[in-house]
Amino acid sequence: MGGILAPMRHAFALTLGCLALSACGGDGNGDTGGGSVVKRAIEPEAQQHAESILLTLSDFPDGWRAEAAAADDEDDQEAFSECVGADYSGVIIIGEGQSDDFATGETPVASSDVAVFESEQMATQALAERADGLEGDKADICIPELLGEPPGDTEITRAEVRELSFTPPPGVDDAAAWQFAVTIEGEVGSQDEGLSVTAYADQVVLRNGDTIASVTTTDIATPFDPELRDELVAAVAARMAE
Repeated sequence: MGGILAPMRHAFALTLGCLALSACGGDGNGDTGGGSVVKRAIEPEAQQHAESILLTLSDFPDGWRAEAAAADDEDDQEAFSECVGADYSGVIIIGEGQSDDFATGETPVASSDVAVFESEQMATQALAERADGLEGDKADICIPELLGEPPGDTEITRAEVRELSFTPPPGVDDAAAWQFAVTIEGEVGSQDEGLSVTAYADQVVLRNGDTIASVTTTDIATPFDPELRDELVAAVAARMAE
């Protein structure tokens, strides 16, 4: 469902030379719980469709590499959904996939994920829940709360979620995008005093029929290259339209 916490943690870890938090994920089948958590009833054909949409290394310029994804675990996703007030308990995923993380150097990093829902109505509902949650008053508060204390003698001094201006690609029914910006600074009087780093994560979400795909791009100090981001989004959109 387009997790955002792991990319932000990964960005902080790269910047400060610490280990990124790992994620455990669910087993991809069955009901993952109550409350705001999405339910799953994976079907082979839908699963194959989801995996066919994901970004691959061939979508990137020369010099990029693929590595195992730093995925949000189910607890992270549920906590964030509940914090922003998004309720996915009424939708069922029948196919899902997550790409590798693609990077050049330490940053930037890009990835994608796809979810196929039991119906187009459920996909529309899921996208609406995400938009309402991210565009509400709670998102700016929820992200630093759920990221927790940054490593070292640092603190989060800014956390902001805003709509991202972009041109939706052809071949999809709906599209939305957000940029997450989180700044950490060294505490006064500490060995980290003077440190100030902002991590940016852009997330573009596309819906075509019963399928939702997200492209998440992360970079440090400046946002991810918008031209490359749009090329990656266009590649995903073309596969959704096939």
